[in-house]
Amino acid sequence: MCVCLLLLAGCGALSSPAAAPLLVTDGYDYGGADPEAVAAYQRGWAYILDEGRWTASEEAFREATRLDSDWMMGKAQVARITQDLEEREALLADIEAGYARSPEDSQLLLEVFLMNIRAANARQRGESMPEGFAARRMATAVRNFTQFCERHPGETYIQAERVEWTHAAEGGAAAGLALMGTLPAQVLSAPFYAGYEATLKAELGNMPAAWEAFARFEGKMDARAPAVPFVRAQLLEAEGDLPRALTAAQRAVELDPKHQLAARLRDRLSADPEGD
Repeated sequence: MCVCLLLLAGCGALSSPAAAPLLVTDGYDYGGADPEAVAAYQRGWAYILDEGRWTASEEAFREATRLDSDWMMGKAQVARITQDLEEREALLADIEAGYARSPEDSQLLLEVFLMNIRAANARQRGESMPEGFAARRMATAVRNFTQFCERHPGETYIQAERVEWTHAAEGGAAAGLALMGTLPAQVLSAPFYAGYEATLKAELGNMPAAWEAFARFEGKMDARAPAVPFVRAQLLEAEGDLPRALTAAQRAVELDPKHQLAARLRDRLSADPEGD
């Protein structure tokens, strides 16, 4: 469910979604000068990670940059979510130029986001990153997100990024679950964590526990949030039920065609529907 809106199309497309809840924050402003821009920025995180609404997330991040056009953190999230290479390259140049003006704690995050943006640009141009880049990015992400979260433990969605990178870098699903066990209860009340717990337990092969976590996740969500069928698709794939997994992944994309992770899962399952 990573480092994931508004809808559209097809059967059952959503109308404008309600504002995503800001479940917990310790009040860090990420260097933003406009409180409304910071609120829009937080909504962008909640939309994509809790609900899987990539379109709404992009709109919220763009709103944040309209309200505070000099804010590097807002620009970084637009750069991460846009599919327009020319726009992303221009934003990268802006963020690199403004990096030193950002607060120290924001620089911890921007260092990782800049690496992600450079990698996205290279991938879209059909180029490879230098040897060792992936390992350096992973180590930087774990170090910087951990340091930031030690200073700001109530920042729900940066904690989520920390969990995802720890899962990727430090021992897989067990490491991710162990880290989640140390987080504040209010942070864990965000829907993202129940959904991510479900995918981690599925990765460990504990499907009864995975479906129990999914039931808690689903109970927190609008049934038409793209995150619901996306997580369901991952669990069905883990069980080997690939036809139903494909149907669920397709449903997530119907609900939000900009959901890049659901689209990748759909395409992979479509290419190999029998898991061969």
